[in-house]
Amino acid sequence: MTNTQANIQADHEAEYRIAELEYLPAPSPIVARLLASITERHTTFEDIASIIESDAAVTSQLLRIANSAYYGFRNEVNNLDKAVMLIGIREVRNLCLAICLVSQFNPQLMPKGFELYTFWTHNLMTSFCCREIARKNQWLQQDESYLMGLLHDLGRLAGAAAMPDRFNSAVLISRKKNIPISAAEEASGMAHTELGKWLAIKWGFPGKLKAVMRYHHDPLSSVRYSRECAVVLIAAYIARVLESGQKTDDLQLPSPKIAALAGIDTEDIDSLLGSAEKIQQEVSQLASVLTGGL
Repeated sequence: MTNTQANIQADHEAEYRIAELEYLPAPSPIVARLLASITERHTTFEDIASIIESDAAVTSQLLRIANSAYYGFRNEVNNLDKAVMLIGIREVRNLCLAICLVSQFNPQLMPKGFELYTFWTHNLMTSFCCREIARKNQWLQQDESYLMGLLHDLGRLAGAAAMPDRFNSAVLISRKKNIPISAAEEASGMAHTELGKWLAIKWGFPGKLKAVMRYHHDPLSSVRYSRECAVVLIAAYIARVLESGQKTDDLQLPSPKIAALAGIDTEDIDSLLGSAEKIQQEVSQLASVLTGGL
């Protein structure tokens, strides 16, 4: 096949994927308002509270999360104002975005091979690691990095919802050939990074989130946000190490170039792994609360 033919075929595949994603629901109004608040410099406590309190279900879910073991507050968090005060404006916004996005996809209609709890456990751990990396890098805001980790694999969720047969096929390929699910997805014609890009466009996500959802497996291909994509790649790697129960030597380490791009080194990765391991159980409990115990 010539390069021209390959490009034409790739374009047809892209058009097919876009068409499939058109069947996904538009995000709820609260998502649009929370996303808009990201770019606002002076978002206040009252601004976030007014957005969240407009949806009783989101408020209720947020209070469940605030009272989970992940945060470990001594006293019960029984109202929205207290939750925002204790957790913080930006993290509350990020959590509410996750709550809203989970609700966009009916778990009863997801393919058998998709495990929502496992999906959010990975994303939550990745978000924790992203925030820890941001503590070492002044060029990256902690709350922004947390959100990038939380949403980086959203294309996989969208792909499973829009193309369940292809997703199940990818799961079978992954198990049969003992390869990562991302490689199996590409073999099935539904790379979650491509789907993530189209979903981010469809839902009007900010440019940085679009880049992370598209290039978190290939940071060097991102022209403008390669450093942010590298941070998410490193964070997701640490999450996978913990999920697999393997040693770092058993999984391919990100290249030194990628680590340098993220502003960390091998020792930092080991330190991050230790920090993440300490809260692994809490993250799992938070994922359980977020998915309603599914």
